[in-house]
Amino acid sequence: MKLIVEEPSGISRHNWPVTRGMPFKMGKLHTADCLELINNSGQRIPVQTKILSYWPDRSIKWLQSFFQVDLPAQSVDTYTLINNDKPTLLNHDNPIKIVENNRLYEIDTGCIVVNIDLRSGFRVFDQVKRGDRTIVSENGCWGFNIIDSQGIHYSSTLGQVSHFIWEETGPLRAVLFVSGDHRSQEGTRLFTYEARLTFYAGLNWCELEYTFINDHDDDHIALKQVSFSLSPNFSENTTGLVGAFQQKFESDQPFLIHADEPASSSFFTGTKIYDFDGTLFEFDQPGEMLRRVAHGWMDISDKTHGVMICVKNLTLMAPKAISYDTKKIDVQLWPSRSSLLNLPQGMARTHRMMVLFHNETGSNAEVNKFATSYEIDLCPSIAFENDPINLFGPVFDYRPKKFPEINIRLRDQFNYFISSSLGMGFFNYGDSDQDLVGQRAGYQSNNEYDLPLSLALQFLRTGEQEYFDALHATAFHMMDIDFVHHSSGNPLEIGGVRIHGINHIQHNCEGMPGFTVATSHMWTEGLLAYYLLTGHPTALARAKSIGNCLLRMIEAGWAIPPYKVAWHGVRDSAWPIIAFAGLYEVTGEHCWMDAVIKLADIIVDTQHDDGSWDMQIGWYKATKVPLQTGIGMNGLCRAHAITGDERYLNSAVAAGKKLKESTFPEGNFLYIDAPGYRWNYTSTVVLESLGYLWKHTGDLTYLELALRNVQACLNTKQVNGTGLAYSWRYLLRYLFWAEEAQFLKDEV
Repeated sequence: MKLIVEEPSGISRHNWPVTRGMPFKMGKLHTADCLELINNSGQRIPVQTKILSYWPDRSIKWLQSFFQVDLPAQSVDTYTLINNDKPTLLNHDNPIKIVENNRLYEIDTGCIVVNIDLRSGFRVFDQVKRGDRTIVSENGCWGFNIIDSQGIHYSSTLGQVSHFIWEETGPLRAVLFVSGDHRSQEGTRLFTYEARLTFYAGLNWCELEYTFINDHDDDHIALKQVSFSLSPNFSENTTGLVGAFQQKFESDQPFLIHADEPASSSFFTGTKIYDFDGTLFEFDQPGEMLRRVAHGWMDISDKTHGVMICVKNLTLMAPKAISYDTKKIDVQLWPSRSSLLNLPQGMARTHRMMVLFHNETGSNAEVNKFATSYEIDLCPSIAFENDPINLFGPVFDYRPKKFPEINIRLRDQFNYFISSSLGMGFFNYGDSDQDLVGQRAGYQSNNEYDLPLSLALQFLRTGEQEYFDALHATAFHMMDIDFVHHSSGNPLEIGGVRIHGINHIQHNCEGMPGFTVATSHMWTEGLLAYYLLTGHPTALARAKSIGNCLLRMIEAGWAIPPYKVAWHGVRDSAWPIIAFAGLYEVTGEHCWMDAVIKLADIIVDTQHDDGSWDMQIGWYKATKVPLQTGIGMNGLCRAHAITGDERYLNSAVAAGKKLKESTFPEGNFLYIDAPGYRWNYTSTVVLESLGYLWKHTGDLTYLELALRNVQACLNTKQVNGTGLAYSWRYLLRYLFWAEEAQFLKDEV
């Protein structure tokens, strides 16, 4: 298995961390102890691994590898993972060391020594030393802080640590997970948090991930500020430093940078620089690239040591601010100078930061290069070579020379989505508007149809970093904003994902009082794909929570006839099948397989002899409904793929025959056969199952039936997030089978 790593920023990397999940065929790899990593020069590279998923025979299905690279600016290197069939031992020069004493931890990366005290509250850093110099002392870090609309301060330092675990312990990388709450001086509690600290062998920086979660029972909580502060142990006069690329701004007087509005590109825009009186610093240089705007980082240093903090995607998730007051850096994830943050019940938001400790001035330490390198991270791609790509099913291989027009159109669609549809700002980054009118005007999509999955499929095909960056943004939006972390009104929906709606919430969704979730609008595969590619534990945890929410809703009568929402029909059963199938494929846990079988049996038992299922439109029972039929077929095909039960395949074949009748005389699908809904319908939802039926029957008419919809999909240039998710998750499967059948032509 080979990984290709490109340096994309124009800055040489030394000992820079790289990680990627990689798939293996069943029976090929049974242990990770025999693996070694070799670069293009034949040099053996220390590698740390974690098993993410197993095949049914307990061989390794997905494996995360972590290693560190030296990579010249704008260069590319290939790293090959080799199975030696015998244990491999390759030590790092400076492995991470962790010492524990009654919930007091000392982490030594070989470059910095960090002390963390988890006996009561969570300061984040209780002490940080670089060599003999203590850069941060006990009172130098105040943890995570929240100020509510009444001006009351809450802090993780004053709160309780409810849980912590070392998710990884080296030798190359160590990850500490901590959860707890924020409390005031009087002991009043507000919001829980989840935090991760990631340390790297031989490096003088760590990564901090912080999620604050509104678990309060009020509908909304208004906040004035959310922040993280660090006050280094400096006795001499200090200097603050910010910048953008090579340009820097330094001052020994207090100043701050502030992103008032979200920016669509961090290359051409940045934060503005103000003094503490609110006066904007003006510069004479004209032009976007020459203005001394600052990107999302700030450094504070004396003559010999310093600390730099860089907030990932700061301008994309605005408003944000970072201030320097000669004593400390204050990172405001929601700035006090903005209007109040009204955070709905059950929502959360995650931020990631680099915290770098250096032993010279910020300019001499070239902290601007570290910040840019962190913002433009290394993104390894998997070289599949002659092996087919498979992620919850086969994926159309990337052959730009053979199919240039198809691949150009897919990239055009993505470019339009990024430039015109991807949401920006604190709530919207990682989502998109639905661009609808009438009752759904102003709706955000909440990544419906599983946009993270579609982006993961395209990233696996191409290896292009832009797709992965969008996958990361959409996955975290789903885990933070769309995910129901808390619900005082309806505990049944806790752990689910909200259906599309205004400001990401549709109250009484689909006409059901008290619900913001529906079984027809919850997905797991995108989060599972993100987990398999990154190893991020939260993605797996959230996906399993969605699965458990679906199980509870099924027990309460959802997803089974008679359906709670009359016009949904079979899709209410089929979408959960797909969610459960993904969970079973990744975890192997039989509760998910049992749920697949239960719902697939219901779909088979409620199917009419002509292959249709009912959909109620008023008094009218519609039976020609390509949308519902297509989703039902997809669920049956997924059930057949993981169980091998021929009843599910036969049911899908019967539905496929009915689908052939669900057209106008010209051959294009109709939307619904009920009067008033007999519209032309070009949908990709049918593509995956039609390709699957061709594969298992050899009947080419299934591929031919889909051709008009394939062409319509590829001819659509302007697509929002819903459109991208809706088309790619099915299209990239269909194209695989169409090429295998030698049916595919490079035509759009």
